[in-house]
Amino acid sequence: MSGIRMQEHSRIADSRVSRSCVWLPVAFVIVAALAAAACVGFYVFEFHHAGLSDDGQDWSDFGNYVGGTVGPLVGLMTLAVILYIAVIVGNSQKAQECLLNEQAHKTSLAFDMHREFHAKSMLMARSEAVKFAYKDSCQTPDKLDIATDPAAPKLLAVIHFYQRLSLAVKHDQINKGVVPDLFGEAFVWWCQRCFKSRLQPTGWESWQRIDELMKWLIENVKSEDLKSWEERAEKYSPGMGAAG
Repeated sequence: MSGIRMQEHSRIADSRVSRSCVWLPVAFVIVAALAAAACVGFYVFEFHHAGLSDDGQDWSDFGNYVGGTVGPLVGLMTLAVILYIAVIVGNSQKAQECLLNEQAHKTSLAFDMHREFHAKSMLMARSEAVKFAYKDSCQTPDKLDIATDPAAPKLLAVIHFYQRLSLAVKHDQINKGVVPDLFGEAFVWWCQRCFKSRLQPTGWESWQRIDELMKWLIENVKSEDLKSWEERAEKYSPGMGAAG
């Protein structure tokens, strides 16, 4: 279930609890009053047509009648209201727990991908990928697939990493709040220094995903942060440690 859907379910559950807390007591009072009025009316109609009685025994009988008819009804209604509210509150708590668990999973995925990007094997692959991009520019993803240079798959690995990141962002499978801080600066560097300047745009999905990720980043980070990243990308050339 997507995060948006989970948030919507949680919002609906909370709304139900709020509405229940407002109208259930009112409905309870109204129904109880109607039930009591009906019982009293029936008793008066059936047994006392002459008005109010001065006999204490009559009032005692009337009290026993009301307690025996209205009391159990009110008790059942109270139990039903309590059970209903308990169910609604339970559903709301479950929705909140699911939302928290999903958010924790998304955050975990973000840091897992960050660790993957900075793992020793990926660091070596990125270093070779940069050298290959500057040695043999104007490549396209389809040409990289068939390139004989052993460094070509390294560049593809970086491209595919950002493709997966773009898809995770697009389908709300990652904590978007930490994506710019974890990946923004490095991604801007790769886009400016390798992807945009050294690769030819194509209709391939990988290129489209990189373009979508860049557009999302532009829309979701502060302009001063983006400007700073772009300036650093221009300043630091390959081999100066700016590739990640």
